[in-house]
Amino acid sequence: MTNTVYYDKYPSTIWRAFILLIYVTFIKSIIEITVGIASGAYLGLYAALMNLDFDILFVEVTNTVNLLSVAISDLLLISILLYSMKKRRIVPINFKEALSKKPSIKFSVLAILGVFAVSLIGGLVTQGLISIFNAELPETIQSMMEVESVFTFETLVTFITVVIAAPLFEEFLLRKIMMDGLLKNYKPLTVIVITAVFFAAFHMNLVQGAYTFFLGLYLAYIYYLTGSFWLVTVIHSVNNLYAVLARLVPETVINPIAYSLMFAGFISLIILLKSKSEKVQWTPLPEEKSIEDAAIDHETSKEQSSDDDSKEAFESGNA
Repeated sequence: MTNTVYYDKYPSTIWRAFILLIYVTFIKSIIEITVGIASGAYLGLYAALMNLDFDILFVEVTNTVNLLSVAISDLLLISILLYSMKKRRIVPINFKEALSKKPSIKFSVLAILGVFAVSLIGGLVTQGLISIFNAELPETIQSMMEVESVFTFETLVTFITVVIAAPLFEEFLLRKIMMDGLLKNYKPLTVIVITAVFFAAFHMNLVQGAYTFFLGLYLAYIYYLTGSFWLVTVIHSVNNLYAVLARLVPETVINPIAYSLMFAGFISLIILLKSKSEKVQWTPLPEEKSIEDAAIDHETSKEQSSDDDSKEAFESGNA
């Protein structure tokens, strides 16, 4: 079966990208609330059947429920976006093309190491905001910080949520969909800053938003240089994985590793900021066609190819 590729129609203006962000945030909130209500109902029934104290049981599993609701909402939203765009005749991502964009191993390693320097900068800003405004981290981040043992169900849920689901969804939305669309009409610097602002606003918390703004700038810059959805997703995952491991590994072990990674990160960041070797050529996409027109073009192309093959076979026979 031949796959027909239709022309993309990403949100190509800041306003349309903002509306998409609001829409996604609303749906995400609905999903998380629904998961929370369903979990509460299940816990109530379980406590009643097992003759347990519901309040104590709820406190024990609150962190896990919070993280699980985020993971479910992120994975469901990826499916919803894909289905919605397919139904509206929009192809949000060509996975074969995305996989084919492979930056060099050297550049990829530098990009992954560079995130540790960005993480330090964002962390310092975050600590400053906490001191100035006496602010608090959101519940999901607090839940992640309260994980104390590696071999628990809560740790597994934390890993799935923070290291897999969140990076996949956020890079898919902010980098692949929004940046691909906005780069048609705006200068790269404008797109990098705007998507970083959206990335920060999406977390709906001043403290976390400050950190994610710097992370968003970095991820957007790397995506602009490479066009690789998978590289920025891996960078995002590595950043989050380090944050999880930092809470599980003793300080005597993690601190020397952290200092080494941050030193290597700043060196890598300097090299990356001067590097242009991986920059891809961003070109405007062709005018959008209807499915009917695209199908006609596809059939015409097949007929032309068939005629050419017949002509070649006829000429070969005469020869």
